[in-house]
Amino acid sequence: MRGLTGDNYQAKMEESVSDTLKEQISEQLLNPLFVERGIPLPPGKLPWDLLEKMVENDPNNVTLLSEIYKSFETLGAQSPYWEQIINLI
Repeated sequence: MRGLTGDNYQAKMEESVSDTLKEQISEQLLNPLFVERGIPLPPGKLPWDLLEKMVENDPNNVTLLSEIYKSFETLGAQSPYWEQIINLI
């Protein structure tokens, strides 16, 4: 990782893990839900953008993102996070 130092190691690792989780949630879980339910996104918007907005107060919270991932993986559109995502459209 570029720019990695002893001082910023933890922050950079959390950012990397959180970005990976966001990508997996967006591509593997949210995008299929939008397609299955026939819900169009506004032009230029991606599921990633909605997820970013939902966690904007703590964007690198790996624990929260893991919880969101597990919820969507287990419950799909029944996840309590689905309504939050839909409300951000």
